[in-house]
Amino acid sequence: MHPESGYQLVQATKPQSLAYGHTDSPMALACWIVEKFHGWTIPGKTEDLPFPMDDLLANVMLYWLNGAVAPMWLYGFLGQLPALPAGVRVIPRAGFLFSPHDLVLPPPRSWLERIYNDVGRITVCPSVGHFPGMDDADFLAGEIRAFMEEAR
Repeated sequence: MHPESGYQLVQATKPQSLAYGHTDSPMALACWIVEKFHGWTIPGKTEDLPFPMDDLLANVMLYWLNGAVAPMWLYGFLGQLPALPAGVRVIPRAGFLFSPHDLVLPPPRSWLERIYNDVGRITVCPSVGHFPGMDDADFLAGEIRAFMEEAR
C-alpha cells in the first residue's frame, strides 16, 4: 500500500467520522485537504507547498461553502471495482497524462492497450504531481491541446 493512500481506507470504512468533523469545522476540513495537497505533491518532504495559499483556501472553500463534504468522500467501492468483461475494450481514442510523483506509478503501454482500442498520446510529466492543473497549468493545457490535435 502506498503511504499516501491511507485516506482511502478511512473514507471507505468510516466516512461519517470524517464527515462530522469536516462539516462542523472549517479548520478540520482545511487541514485534511491541505495535507492531501502536500502529500500528493511533495511526498516525504517538509517544505511548503508550491501553490499559493489563496489557491489552497479557494479549493477548501469550494467544499465548505456548499456543504458537500460528507457525500463527496464515500469510497465504498474499494475492493468492488467492476472490470470490463473479457474481450471488451474502450473504443474512443484515449490519452493519458501520468506523473512519476503521483499515488500510482504509470502503467506500461501494453497494459493500456489491453483495455483501450486506440491508445493515443501518453505523457509522463517531468515534474507535476497529483494536481497538474495547479502544478503547471500551462503544461497541462498544452498536453490537452496536443492530444486534441492528434485526435483530429
